[in-house]
Amino acid sequence: MIFKDKIEIIEATWVQDKYGGSYDWSVPTVVKVVGARVDYRSTAMLDGVDMTFMSKAELIAYCEPTTINPASQRILWNGLQYEPDGQVLEYRRGRRTFYVEIPLKTVQPQP
Repeated sequence: MIFKDKIEIIEATWVQDKYGGSYDWSVPTVVKVVGARVDYRSTAMLDGVDMTFMSKAELIAYCEPTTINPASQRILWNGLQYEPDGQVLEYRRGRRTFYVEIPLKTVQPQP
């Protein structure tokens, strides 16, 4: 697979306050830059009640083998922050990981 784009894995800073702690996403740090291809994938689903088809589109990042910690890391692509929206799928050829597939969910509002 040819990766013509890139995504950045960003990490929040842990802020401790009197109520405990939380992640501060205002100024994240870039952990790594990964070659990727981000695209929409659409799926047709059959509604069991009225037997009609619905179409669902989701944003998917196909990228070089990488790992992401959903608790403290997000993905930055085209200036917007995304977080994994489900399981990261690993595609292999033999014993080697060829690429990973990360479903994305927007966490930063679109401009």
